[in-house]
Amino acid sequence: MALTLSLAHRPFSVELATGIMLPDGIFDGALPQQSINVHVRNDGPSATPEAEAYIEGLSDPGIQVNAYLIAIPALEPGELHLCSWPCNFEQSSPGKTRLSIRVKTETGHTIRLMAKIFVSRTHYDIPRREYVCRVPEGEFRLAVQETSGPPQEPNPNGEGYLDLPGPWIIRRFSSTLVQPFSGKYGPLAFDDPWWKVVAWIIAAISAISAVIFATRGQGTASGGIQCDYDEVTGPTTNCRSPDPKPSNGPSEISAASIASGIAAYAVKVGLADEIDPWRRGQHATPVPDDETTLSEIVDVELTPLEDLVAGVQFGVRVNWRYSRITDRAIHTFAVTEERKNTALAGKHILRAPSPVKVNEHQVTIEAEIPNHLGQLYSGVQLFTYVIIKPPAGTGGEFRIVLSDPKCEGVYRGIFNLARAVSQLRERKDGYLGDWRLYLVAQNINLAPDGLPPEEAAKFIGGSPIVAPFSVALRSVNCPVTLPDAVMTIVDA
Repeated sequence: MALTLSLAHRPFSVELATGIMLPDGIFDGALPQQSINVHVRNDGPSATPEAEAYIEGLSDPGIQVNAYLIAIPALEPGELHLCSWPCNFEQSSPGKTRLSIRVKTETGHTIRLMAKIFVSRTHYDIPRREYVCRVPEGEFRLAVQETSGPPQEPNPNGEGYLDLPGPWIIRRFSSTLVQPFSGKYGPLAFDDPWWKVVAWIIAAISAISAVIFATRGQGTASGGIQCDYDEVTGPTTNCRSPDPKPSNGPSEISAASIASGIAAYAVKVGLADEIDPWRRGQHATPVPDDETTLSEIVDVELTPLEDLVAGVQFGVRVNWRYSRITDRAIHTFAVTEERKNTALAGKHILRAPSPVKVNEHQVTIEAEIPNHLGQLYSGVQLFTYVIIKPPAGTGGEFRIVLSDPKCEGVYRGIFNLARAVSQLRERKDGYLGDWRLYLVAQNINLAPDGLPPEEAAKFIGGSPIVAPFSVALRSVNCPVTLPDAVMTIVDA
């Protein structure tokens, strides 16, 4: 019996310390610990048997794979299963890396599923004070000139200020793209996303590094990214956290990283989806085929017009100036406009049983997430997970990924309560009482194979659809966000 399985989309990256999908699902060597995530789908007319899947190989030997087996249940026609393999990308090289996944059944039937993942390489150039992101098509440099962030907090020991995890909004930056080409138009990054996605990658990775720096006391993210712009040079912001006084530990990473991810997302919103400043600039400054473009500079100023809230149509005012430097002249083009967030959601629902006896081993959690028109997201449209925080005053958190294998519009996951309670007991932490649950969702890039680059570039994944944290631009105090659900754990 032939296995009628396929990969439903390009595999995407999730940064393991924070749980966040990276911009457009692109992997980057600056962040060592990432997972490769992809939905396997049954494309046949009948059910497939139970199987196991593993990563057979990658064309980049610098990527270290945890090649354990993932059990795939029997799949009905059209049904999905989300697979995730943790990897180390510290020694990865930029490029389109070929990925081979082998699926086999107990009866010996096998199938090889092939895909490509996009890998960039970001580092910080200390002498030039620039972030540098390398992709196969060129080198992208970004110099941050103005930021907004939380008010500075004096260090209790009297020495300077505390290292804060953000969120940081890049308000003004200058980018230089070095990719010599002849004629009017240059290549796109990976022949797919707009170059603005590379700017978004830099903003997101440097924000994640700032979170790790502040919460773990590390100056870099083990890959050469430093927190250069964690000094407020523009108006202050604030982070909406679910706790008036968040506890120390992993919980601070989620709160800060999600809010910082939304702040970095303002770069993507401001630079537009259907076409970005680099392509618009090339279109507005045509040159003959025998004139060579040596580099392109885009200077950007971003002003968020409302609080940055996932799934809400907030606006960003943007001024940008494009300069094409050729072997003959400098050609320029400038734009001032307002852009709106287009990754929208309606009112979501998160369901968890309550009360639950402490001796229950597993708990099922469900979420329904509509778009702004009321239609439910389903299946491969979203990467969704839940942050579960034990009773107030207890450090740490747990995360579970939700999925919708039957494309019913209900994302489900199983929370191993017994394991969580066991860990809390070992730490001598409390576990009876109200556990708070917070929902997070990002969209997945579903560009069909074979699209022309400029069409594929219009499909962009990683946009925040639902998040319990947002960036308040004018708040003095940190507003409290209510949990999406509460699960009360009681004695058996």
